[in-house]
Amino acid sequence: MMMKRYLISGIIICLGIFAVISCIDPYNPSTTTANPGYLVVDGFLNTSDKSCTIKLTHTVPLNNKDTFYTPPVEANAIVQIEDSDGTIFPLIEGVKGVYSATGMNLDETKNYRLKISTKNQKQYVSDLVPVVQTPPIDSLTFGNERTGVHIDVTTHDATNKARYYMWTFTETWNYEAGFASEYTLNGATPVLRPFSFFNCYKSDNSVDLLLSSSIKLENDIITEFPLTVIPWSSPKLRKKYSIEVTQESLTKEGYEYWQQVKKNTENLGTLFGPLPSTIIGNIQCVTDPSEPVIGYFSAGSIQKKRIFTESNTIRRPADAAAIITGYEGCEQDSAFFKNGPISGTIVNPIYSGLTTIGWTTTSLGCADCRYQGGVLEKPDFWE
Repeated sequence: MMMKRYLISGIIICLGIFAVISCIDPYNPSTTTANPGYLVVDGFLNTSDKSCTIKLTHTVPLNNKDTFYTPPVEANAIVQIEDSDGTIFPLIEGVKGVYSATGMNLDETKNYRLKISTKNQKQYVSDLVPVVQTPPIDSLTFGNERTGVHIDVTTHDATNKARYYMWTFTETWNYEAGFASEYTLNGATPVLRPFSFFNCYKSDNSVDLLLSSSIKLENDIITEFPLTVIPWSSPKLRKKYSIEVTQESLTKEGYEYWQQVKKNTENLGTLFGPLPSTIIGNIQCVTDPSEPVIGYFSAGSIQKKRIFTESNTIRRPADAAAIITGYEGCEQDSAFFKNGPISGTIVNPIYSGLTTIGWTTTSLGCADCRYQGGVLEKPDFWE
């Protein structure tokens, strides 16, 4: 869940500073270089596993174009969770700027708030928020459409209390390298590899804000809400694919906050869309009430569900785009012993009768699936 929220915090960092200094002029005013360094709070109290993780960073200048720039973190702060009876739960800083606790003795009938004291003596506090119970996910379904495979979620709350929902997901897929190399070189001598790097697993997290509400319906039911579409050309569909969806119910205020973030990110840069507005969360700076704080603190349970699909169970349309594997440019060369030592990544032996006279070779990137960003270790949840 925090992986998704970290991605969202990156959006908020830019939006927060933009909302304060935005301008309707079509050129870049000099104020875009300003960096007030407002605090960005990314946090959630998870009552399902009695844990909490809070990430503290600061806003960056709007005109920062460094793709690999990391927002400055707020390290060495005192971060606490406080319940409505005044009981304090301290969070411990592990990675700089990330504060967490596990095994918390939480009472889900109480309200909770976040308290932060930074190293420069600034104090921040969130509103007291209730613990929101999240109903189970009824189903995740795959369906085919013209552009690819779409994945939908269905849920309901028989008590009609949840009403507001947010989803995140993690995708994992299995793929193979362009060529299977079972041999390596020991000096100039081909020997069997100690392990294969032909088969890999790769994961990715959702980046879009996925929100829906049943408030206008008589019953609290969300039916086949679209989560994502996997294009027919995606390598995710080569072999086996899995998606784990996390569902969180929100308060009305929390839902409206994330809706505002969603609208701002979707309309940013459009000619006729509304100008980005100030995103008001539920965290305030006590020492300077005029200072904006970016972020929203919430508490509640979460529900998860995972499903799998395999390439041979997916009905591809006849005109579906071919899968782009990333190995389209891979080729094999022939290397013979008579021409000198074998080099490169060897693939298969070349025989003359029963005698090996050389090997086919390729580049390492075409034989080692890790070059596509995956790992060799099969996930524990893999079926």
